[in-house]
Amino acid sequence: TAANTWALDTNTYAPTATGGSTGDMLKQTAGGGFISAGFSYDEVSLDGHEHSASDITSGTLSNSRLDADLASIAGLGFTALSFLKKTAANTWALDTTAYQEYDINLAGIAALTWSSGSPFVKMTAPGTFALSSTSYQPLDADLTAIAALGFTATSFLKKTAANTWALDTNTYAPTATGGSTGDMLKQTAGGGFISAGFSYSEVSLSGHEHAILHYSSSARITATSTGATLTGNLVIGNGNTIGQTAGPLMTFDDTNNYLEITGAAVIIGGTAAVNDRILTVLDSGGFSGIYTDGSLQFDQLGRIFMGSTDDTGARLCFYQNADHSYIDYYEDLYFRSGVASSVNKIIFKTTGSAGFGTTAPNAKIESLATTEQLRLSYDASHYTAFTVASSGALNINSPAALTLQYGGSTKLTTSSTGVSITGVATATSYATANWTIAESGTALQFKRGASLYLELNSSGATNKVLQGDGSWIDKGQVFTAFQTLTYAASKTWDIDNGYNAKITLTGDCSLTITNADNGTSGCLIVIQDASGGHTLSFASPTYNKVIDGGLLTLDESANAINMMTFVSDGTNLYWSYGNNYLSPS
Repeated sequence: TAANTWALDTNTYAPTATGGSTGDMLKQTAGGGFISAGFSYDEVSLDGHEHSASDITSGTLSNSRLDADLASIAGLGFTALSFLKKTAANTWALDTTAYQEYDINLAGIAALTWSSGSPFVKMTAPGTFALSSTSYQPLDADLTAIAALGFTATSFLKKTAANTWALDTNTYAPTATGGSTGDMLKQTAGGGFISAGFSYSEVSLSGHEHAILHYSSSARITATSTGATLTGNLVIGNGNTIGQTAGPLMTFDDTNNYLEITGAAVIIGGTAAVNDRILTVLDSGGFSGIYTDGSLQFDQLGRIFMGSTDDTGARLCFYQNADHSYIDYYEDLYFRSGVASSVNKIIFKTTGSAGFGTTAPNAKIESLATTEQLRLSYDASHYTAFTVASSGALNINSPAALTLQYGGSTKLTTSSTGVSITGVATATSYATANWTIAESGTALQFKRGASLYLELNSSGATNKVLQGDGSWIDKGQVFTAFQTLTYAASKTWDIDNGYNAKITLTGDCSLTITNADNGTSGCLIVIQDASGGHTLSFASPTYNKVIDGGLLTLDESANAINMMTFVSDGTNLYWSYGNNYLSPS
C-alpha cells in the first residue's frame, strides 16, 4: 500500500490480457489465459426494444456478434467472488480461485530475463528490478533475532549471546583527537575528548597496595610492593639506558643499531657461581671471551674451543697465528655421518694415525673397506685404483698403462697385452703368496715355498732347464732323476713324477703305469730284498707288451737287480728287460 508497507486485499482479479488495443474484448487461450479478441463492443442497448430469438441468432442486430461463447456465458448463474473462465471450446465457467493482484512490482520482476550467473533479484527503484550475481546473507538465527527487535529511539544493536541480540540505549564518548601518544585526555563541551597536552611524568602511590596503568581498557603496567609487571612492549629511546652508571648498564644506540652492555659480565641461562650458564661474555674487567656451558668457548686470543680448554679432557681447538691456521685436538678426533647413527667415517688418532672406515688404524694411514680402498686420480677418467682382496692380495688397476720406476727409470710397465720388465738387476726377485721367482747366480729359479720347481740356467755353453724333480733339458736332451717308489702290493707309477724310477720288492707287487704319453720312454729298476722270491706283474697286461708275449720273468734271487725299459705309442707300452745285473768279474 506504500513503500515498504503491505496489506491483504480480498478482491479477486482476472489474469492479465496480452496484445490488442485499449477497449478490446478478451478471449481465452487454450492455456487458460486471455488475449485481445481484436474488436470492442460499441454498446448494445436493448432497453425498450423487442427482438425475436431469430433476430439475435441471425445476427440482424448491429454489433451484437452473438455466438456459442456468448451463449455459454449467458447461461452461467451468479456466484459471489468468481472469475469468468473458459474451460473448453465454446464452454465457460465461473472460477472462484483467488489471484495475486497485479501491481508494478510484479510487472518489474516478470520483465526480467533469466541468467544462470545472476540468480538474485535486486530492487533498484520502486517497480524496477535487476538480476544480481552478488550473494547475500541467508536468513539465519542471528538475522531472525534482529528482525524480531522492536524499535527503540537512540539505541545500538548489541549481541548479548549466541543468536541473541538486544537494543542498547547507552551513550558512548566520541574518540579523542589530536595530541601525542601518551597524553592525558580532557572532555570537551560537546561531550567528546581531546588531548590534554601533557602526560604524567610520575605517579606516586605511596601507602597504597598497588597501581595499574591501563590503555584501551587493558592493563599495561601493574605495580605492587614487590615490583612492576609490564604487559606488551617496552620501548627505550635512542641513547637512553637501563641499569647503573657505575655497574651493569645497557645503552640503546639507535643511530648505530647497537645494544651496549658495559660494566659487567653477561651471563645467560645460569649464574656465575656454577657451570650451568648457556653464555657468558666477559669484558676488559676480567678474562675477555665468550663461554658456554663448557662445550663452546671463545677466548681473547681468537681461539675457539669445543670441550676442554687444556690437555686434561677431550677438546677441539681452532686458532690462527701470523703464519698458520691450526686445528688442535686432544683425544681422538672422529668424523661421523650423523649424530643419531654415529657411523664413524674418518678418525685421527693422537698417535698420529688416520683411519678411514676403521677406528683402530694399524698403520699411519689405513683404509678399511671390502671394495676399492684407494684411488689416485688425474681426472675422472685417468686414475689408478688400489684394492685389497679378501685373501690380502693387492690389486692395482688402471685404465691405461701402469709403470713402476726407480730413480726416474721405468722398471716395469703393464699394458693390455702383458707386462714388460726392464733393467732387471742381479739377485732381484718377485714373490706372491705361494711362489717366488728369483735370480741365483746365472740361474732364474721358480720356487714354491722352499722347494725348487724350475730353474733356467745360462751358465757357459751348457744352457739347460732344470726341473724341481732333478730332471733337466739341455740342447735338446732330456734328463730326469730316478724317483724311488715305495713298495705296495698294488703300486702306481705316475710318469708325470718322473720317467725313471726304482722299487725294492718286499713282497709280490702288481704295477700300474699312468700318464705315459705318446713318445714317452722310461726305465724301472726292480730290486729283490734280502729274502728274495717276490714277483712283479702288470695290473692291466692288455696294453703292456713283452717280447714273444711270454711271462714277465725276473730274477727272484735275494738282492737281485733287474732293469725294465719301455717306450709308449700313446696306447701300448712296449717292454724289454734284463735280469740279475752284477758287477763284472
